[in-house]
Amino acid sequence: MKKDRMKKGDVFTLKIAQLDANGEGIAYVEENAVHVLSAAEGDTVKAKIIAISRHHSRAHAKLEEVITPGESRVRPDCYRAISDGGKCGGCVLMHVNKKAQKETKERFVNLFLLSNGLPELSDYFEAPNALAYRNKGHFVVAHGRKEQIVLGAYAPRSHKVISIRGCRVLRDGIRELRDIIVDAAITCDVPVYPEKAGLRYVTIREGSDRTLAIDLVTNEGASSAVNALVRAIAAAPMVAGISRSINLSEGNSMRTEPSKDLVGKAIVTELVADIPLRVRPTDFLQLNSEVASNIYRRAAAQVPEKTVIWDLYAGIGTFGLVVAKERNAISLYGAEQNEESVLSAAENARRLGINAAYLAVDLRKKMPAEWQKPDVILLNPPRRGLDKLILEMLFKTAAKQLFYMSCSPKTFALDAKKLTAHGWTLQRTEAFDMLPQTSHVEILGQFIR
Repeated sequence: MKKDRMKKGDVFTLKIAQLDANGEGIAYVEENAVHVLSAAEGDTVKAKIIAISRHHSRAHAKLEEVITPGESRVRPDCYRAISDGGKCGGCVLMHVNKKAQKETKERFVNLFLLSNGLPELSDYFEAPNALAYRNKGHFVVAHGRKEQIVLGAYAPRSHKVISIRGCRVLRDGIRELRDIIVDAAITCDVPVYPEKAGLRYVTIREGSDRTLAIDLVTNEGASSAVNALVRAIAAAPMVAGISRSINLSEGNSMRTEPSKDLVGKAIVTELVADIPLRVRPTDFLQLNSEVASNIYRRAAAQVPEKTVIWDLYAGIGTFGLVVAKERNAISLYGAEQNEESVLSAAENARRLGINAAYLAVDLRKKMPAEWQKPDVILLNPPRRGLDKLILEMLFKTAAKQLFYMSCSPKTFALDAKKLTAHGWTLQRTEAFDMLPQTSHVEILGQFIR
């Protein structure tokens, strides 16, 4: 970065060339890439430099004015979107049309694939619904200005909590209950973290039948105000149950111990690929059930009947259960670190009549030792990608099919490069618009040997 030519506070008129992997517009000042939040490809904008990298020819700028909009720019569907003058940065692509969102996500998936010597995308699948698709809402609790208590999210590049009342990508029931909880918390004079017995986080999950399960996280035990809030929430329509977890830590960890039911059972039923799954607010489940169903079914369609399946990083077992159910698997084995999720997976398998065994294990440290040898392996690791022990097992396994689902095109491509160097062939790579309006994209890779 030529610091003598650019400094913090400088204002430039920029022509946006394209969007980056985070949904920010990129323009160039000489050899320097300037990233502008809320800019769209083809825009001519006025932007102020707010940060300059010390080590790369890169800077970040705040959008001051759209002088001439590009063809892809649209009016966001949410007045809270930062691209429409709001403060919420959750839907960073809401200001560009569907075509531009698709092209941006395809471009960066292919960039990661091709840079690692892998074939480009085989196909890209758009989501059936661009709004009201999220089956879970997670809210940070804080004191606000206009609202005495805010259930919201962190503003971009900030620890400031902003309201997301009316969020357009949440299912209707979650939005409605969020507002009820805010009003009840104010009425009950609920303390807010870091106050004693303060409310820290609220999670709401909505099932396919519109029932709702809520999990509250507080930093201490019972209080009359929190108990009053629980009663108010329980009286709301469609509430199946409420659970709570106590978090005494001073860090950003959401939960430090398992949640316990306070009212009813904090469980809803969610249909995924027409399979009814019992899910808690704290369980991992893909946020867009319609898109997830398409992914699982596309994988299942390639799996022979009567096979032995391993489901690693299984969560509550969704991937494996759908494939096992659709292909009449001989047996299903699943591994997951979270013990609560393992219990949920085992219960779902029992209810579905699937011959399954699940193990609570940290796959960074230990591999399951006594399972039947697999014909098919399913993977859905966290963003960091596959752990060393898993990769070593995959290099040696006699399994003939491998399906790798990933929320990170970058780590997927890095892992795929290692797998193809050890005898696997990447037959297909498909991308799915799991979270429309955001920069996130889900990958499904099919490997054979």
